[in-house]
Amino acid sequence: INALGNAQSRNMSLKISSLGLYREDPEQYYKEHGELPPLHEEEVFEMMLALLKEAKTNGVFIRIDMEYFIHKDATFRIFKRLVEYENGEYMNNIGMVFQCYRKDSPQDADEIIQWAKTIQETTGKRVSLRLVKGANIVVDERHAQNGLHTSETLQPWHNKSKKAVQAKGETPLAKDLATTQRQFIQIMKKMEQHNDCLDLTYGT
Repeated sequence: INALGNAQSRNMSLKISSLGLYREDPEQYYKEHGELPPLHEEEVFEMMLALLKEAKTNGVFIRIDMEYFIHKDATFRIFKRLVEYENGEYMNNIGMVFQCYRKDSPQDADEIIQWAKTIQETTGKRVSLRLVKGANIVVDERHAQNGLHTSETLQPWHNKSKKAVQAKGETPLAKDLATTQRQFIQIMKKMEQHNDCLDLTYGT
């Protein structure tokens, strides 16, 4: 972050998994224990706060990447807490990637919009999001086939057997590329109606 403060481009992307959200490999841990490893959410939040303090000092913008489905809900929670911290103190330095290729992406989009409205009302600032289709298909499908989405912390409709996943494609993902493309456009148009509270950029 200090080095970026002297760079021409002062933007960086960051995966919260790199900060130890899961300290054990999720797939290996599930094989051995039949559940996902413990989340270290509070520790990651505190590390992100420390990074944001440096980012604000150096004029750096941090974009949190959205990773696999097993990271999604924790990523949302941490991002929201960082945005809300001290009435939006670090909002000029923090954003998040929003993936549109999952079955629950439209529902997530609605929730983000409602939340962003409250943030704008209380801080006068817009929430920064980068909309993308998503690129974690292979790993999310493998996690589904290996049972990682049967955790009680994940939505009940993901509690599918390996046989069901293989036979019916029951994963967190939209069923095909056309559906993903359609969802991306629908979410984009919906969010663009709320540019008073959302600061949007786009990727692939």
